[in-house]
Amino acid sequence: MTAIVPLTTFECRGYEVNTIKTVELPHASMAVIEVTGENLVLFVDFVKSMMATLECVIVPEVTNIANVIKCNNISIRGIIEHGKLIAAYVFRDAATIYQGDRALEVICSLSACPFNDIFYAGFSVALHACCKEWGCKKLLIDGLGDNTLISKYLCDHAIVPFLVSPSAFFLYNYVSYTFPPDKCFFVC
Repeated sequence: MTAIVPLTTFECRGYEVNTIKTVELPHASMAVIEVTGENLVLFVDFVKSMMATLECVIVPEVTNIANVIKCNNISIRGIIEHGKLIAAYVFRDAATIYQGDRALEVICSLSACPFNDIFYAGFSVALHACCKEWGCKKLLIDGLGDNTLISKYLCDHAIVPFLVSPSAFFLYNYVSYTFPPDKCFFVC
């Protein structure tokens, strides 16, 4: 018998990007931006402001995040309103090919949007920008954090995944209770 307990369990869902239509943001005061080394403080401040809503956060040191952005290993996009982020989406190249097409993965997201439709609109704009930049036609969504809101929106709008896979995160040499996936935020 093993005493290894997952840090969290979730479903990873795969979608065809062309089934996900771009939804425009509802107000001119909102825009989707790319987080770079120059404006990374917006992302850091936003994550800090959202910590009270989460139970488990794993985020590397800020200079590490800046480096993986600079090396194009991840792309962070967000909705900015009045100089502050109200949503963030962390994408990475999944380094995976499904049915001959490259896959992009949204590993985590956070929302402080007043309505889920705004959060989804920002996601759709960010997704298509990343797919254009990286040449991806498939999307993998880890069911963590506010990614659960995105998955629910897609399900509610009859967008059917081509893949649903049970997934989990484990930590070794560390004991912890299992956290609910919607209360986790992992940039790893």
